[in-house]
Amino acid sequence: MIQATDLRINNLVDILNESGYISPDTGYNWTVTMISTLDVWVSKNGGEKMVKIKNLSPITLTEEWLKNMGMPEDRSTIDLFNWELYFERRDGKLYLSTEQASPGRLIEYLHIAQNIHNSLTNKDMQS
Repeated sequence: MIQATDLRINNLVDILNESGYISPDTGYNWTVTMISTLDVWVSKNGGEKMVKIKNLSPITLTEEWLKNMGMPEDRSTIDLFNWELYFERRDGKLYLSTEQASPGRLIEYLHIAQNIHNSLTNKDMQS
């Protein structure tokens, strides 16, 4: 389950139906447009709707997502105050690493990768 504090505007999420599954009816890959304590407004293809946060599902990072986001095959470096942080791809997974810790922290979900990238670069990650 996603917490409201885990989200920011432009995160991509999936929506669970009443049975707790992601289906074509509820949809995949919705963009967060507004966040409140219990609800989130999401949009897709020009349509927008309000969804309870408890009905959101994180999108698991896959090799396909990494390619769609334009992540290099090995690593993407971000210089931060004399520290070199980098997103590192290993075996189809994404890690946030440093020269001192490689592999670093496993990033399992798309919205977490989006948040880290935005915090470090002040730019949205392409998706």
